[in-house]
Amino acid sequence: MTESSTALGDWIALSDYSLRILDISISELATIKAMQAGMAETISDNVRGLHSGLSEGEQEGHLAALVAATQMEDPLRQRLEHVMAALAVLKEALDERQREARSQAGTIEVDRERLERLAWRVVEPQTLGDVRAAFARALGIEAERPETASDSGDVDLF
Repeated sequence: MTESSTALGDWIALSDYSLRILDISISELATIKAMQAGMAETISDNVRGLHSGLSEGEQEGHLAALVAATQMEDPLRQRLEHVMAALAVLKEALDERQREARSQAGTIEVDRERLERLAWRVVEPQTLGDVRAAFARALGIEAERPETASDSGDVDLF
């Protein structure tokens, strides 16, 4: 295994991981966008029934507060769309370069331990189970780090 072969292999493997992470990130941003749209719809539905039984002044006050709250929805949606679009462009560019590199590389060597460490750096901070599982699946690891010989028998007090 030559140093340049390993470096190229590592780059190709890293680009593959980057593509997988981008896929999940774009998917999660789309989920957030859908959740935000649902929230806006719920607020809108509640506005319709809110002012029954309230004085005109109370109705105006509640309506003004709801309008102010819902005005944040549009900039939030726009920001999510812009981030998703930028990630999609990056994903396309990485995907294209990865295909080119694979076609020119021939046989390559990959440092698997280095890739697994990278995968755990992405997965471990994820606290939402479904998001953590999505990243773990995309990167080819378990959602929970398996016990190693050094871990077994240890007691965590904190």
